[in-house]
Amino acid sequence: MKTKSLIAFLSLLLASTVTMQAQSLSNKIKKSVVEIGETFTEIPKEELLILDQIAYKLHKEKKGNNTAHAIFIDKENDKTSQLAMIWLKTGLHYYGLENLFNIESAGIENNSKHVNLNSLNQFGFKVKNDKNNKIKLKFGSGSWDIHPKNIESLTETPRTIKIATEEGILKNHITLHLNDTHSIPKEMLYIATRINNLEQIIK
Repeated sequence: MKTKSLIAFLSLLLASTVTMQAQSLSNKIKKSVVEIGETFTEIPKEELLILDQIAYKLHKEKKGNNTAHAIFIDKENDKTSQLAMIWLKTGLHYYGLENLFNIESAGIENNSKHVNLNSLNQFGFKVKNDKNNKIKLKFGSGSWDIHPKNIESLTETPRTIKIATEEGILKNHITLHLNDTHSIPKEMLYIATRINNLEQIIK
């Protein structure tokens, strides 16, 4: 399928899945997901190739009874890797696939700085900050606890998919160029939509 046709199909798939999505997301977030899906055509072709690669790897690792595990990694687990994790998890929740994938974020170095995620409020999330740099991110009937983590604190397996969000962070792993935080929602939701498409094909 040609790139433009595929993107159009995926955008339509995302928009038509309203009745099938995970019930835990708030209505405002669901609406934001659909609206962001309409911007898939803005993703550069060279980036689409990387996003498709990530979607396929996650889908492949999930086969059988496996839970696919991916970690977004940057230098200090700052806003970039956190947002990538949050938006991919949101997309997977939208399609009811959240229990099949374990998505995390981490830094190469320790980070004691506060990560400001208040921009997520505009999409329907409720961000609550505490004094210990921890964030409670409510997405509807559920929430995620967000805080900076070091890669060494996470449990990995040889099958864990590591995705660098900065150039030069990791060798021999996938690198996404997420310099513009505004592009993160559409790229992560594209991955989730692509995974859902692959899941539908094998059913």
